[in-house]
Amino acid sequence: MDYCTKCGAPLKEGAAFCSKCGNSAAVQNTPRKKSHAWSVFLLLGLIIGAAATSIVWKFFFSAPSKNYHIDDQIEGNGYDSSEEAVKAYVEYLKAGDLKGALSVFAVESYAEHFDLEAYYENLMAYQPYDYEGYRIPLAARTDLSKQLNKESRRGYLVKQMYMQYMNALVSEYVDDEKKSQFDNTMIRLSDKRDVDDVLSFIEIDPGLKSIEIKASLSPGDLGVSSRDSQKTFAQNREKTWGAEQVDSVSLDIMINEKEYILFMTTVCYNGKWYVADFNNAVGYSMGASALHAGLEFKGRPLR
Repeated sequence: MDYCTKCGAPLKEGAAFCSKCGNSAAVQNTPRKKSHAWSVFLLLGLIIGAAATSIVWKFFFSAPSKNYHIDDQIEGNGYDSSEEAVKAYVEYLKAGDLKGALSVFAVESYAEHFDLEAYYENLMAYQPYDYEGYRIPLAARTDLSKQLNKESRRGYLVKQMYMQYMNALVSEYVDDEKKSQFDNTMIRLSDKRDVDDVLSFIEIDPGLKSIEIKASLSPGDLGVSSRDSQKTFAQNREKTWGAEQVDSVSLDIMINEKEYILFMTTVCYNGKWYVADFNNAVGYSMGASALHAGLEFKGRPLR
């Protein structure tokens, strides 16, 4: 059979033109194979182009992949009373639950309600690189600033809890006449034996699992009668923290059969109470040490 030299279609016998393409019926004896190379190259080009576009877009425009777990908010749902919030904190310490202990504190609410104008009006000073950044939230409402506010607050709370832990350890295992040395910023070590003693000391469990609450203490129970100073303390913080109320809670607690006073400041947001800070107006008026983060051994004189 004869075939069209242009399109390769079979020619009818004696035909002057190709019935398919109309070309002159010059003949060839084998059909011409259709070429599909162009379609293969086109497909490859589309695939390569799409891949290149995806890489460029990911490199320049997309956010980095999150190879970590995003934590939920730190603070919990709050409590119906200030005393209930502090007692919950003690129970979480007893259970060894750090996340639970942090949940009793105002964290997100603290950053959201903090009144920077009131703070600087009261302080009448400004320090850009403020060492108290954990208490002074960033004002910019960006995702990064919100995360920094939350994490700086968490860092402050954990640091204060660490100080309470260490104070319980010192109060339990250090002789009374040597306790004052531990309130200094640094104890000089003279030899390897001193180093070994320190390592042995910090390995001790202070026994927080033994915590028991004996009683709630009023300022009068502790011999503090100055209501004016307590009122001023609360009012200043209510204004700065943007809070509905601020209260001082003091608990008589036992750790390893030794008696302590726990001083904590609480705050109320939207009708719910949270722990706000370590130590309180009563503790300050009694001379409680900032190094002890509101946990004072009852046998140690404060005044």
